[in-house]
Amino acid sequence: MLYKCLYNYTQLIASSNTYSALIDRDNGLIYDDVLDITWLQDANYAQTNGLAPDGKMTKSQAKDLAENFEFTSLDGSISAINWRLPSALNDQVGYTLESELGSLLYDSLGNTPGSGLSSSFFGPDNDFIFSFSNLQPTGFYWFNEQPEADKSFIIWSGTGWLGKGKNTWTGYAWLVHDGDIGCLLYTSPSPRD
Repeated sequence: MLYKCLYNYTQLIASSNTYSALIDRDNGLIYDDVLDITWLQDANYAQTNGLAPDGKMTKSQAKDLAENFEFTSLDGSISAINWRLPSALNDQVGYTLESELGSLLYDSLGNTPGSGLSSSFFGPDNDFIFSFSNLQPTGFYWFNEQPEADKSFIIWSGTGWLGKGKNTWTGYAWLVHDGDIGCLLYTSPSPRD
C-alpha cells in the first residue's frame, strides 16, 4: 500500500524561514542542515492520516509506513519516496544526543532529557519560528535499527531515554528522508538534446 501526503508548495526558497540547524521548507517539511535530513513536520502522521487511531504501531507497521510513504506537493512539482525511520546512529543506550531524534529533540529544539518536550523551534533572538505537530509527550518513537532479532532501538519521548524495545510493542513512527527534499522543487530540469 502506498501512503501519499499532499501539500501545497507555494513559497520560494528565498522566503523560507532559516535559522540554526532547522529550515522550514513549508507545507510539512523541515530540513535539518546539520544532519542533512528532512523531517516530516507531523510527528504522528499515522494518527493524522487515520492509519492508527492513536498513531501507535508495531515496528513492522512503522517500517511499512516509512517504506511506502510518498510526499507529493499539490501542484505536483515535488515528489519524494524512500522515507525511513530515524537512525540511532550507534548502539549507545541511555540519555544520548547521538541519534537523529536525540539531536532534533535536545540540540535543535532545546529540550532537556527527563523534562517535558517542546515541539517549537525558536530563532537566535528567542523568536518563535515554527512547531512540529503531534509530538507525543509520552510513549516512544521507533528507530530504524534492529540490534536483535526481536528488538529495535526506541526513544522514550517523555524522558529522552534511548533503549531497546520488543518489535511487537506499539510506538510512534516519525518519518525522515535523507537530504534536503524541499530543494527538489527548485532544481532546474536538465537540458534536452
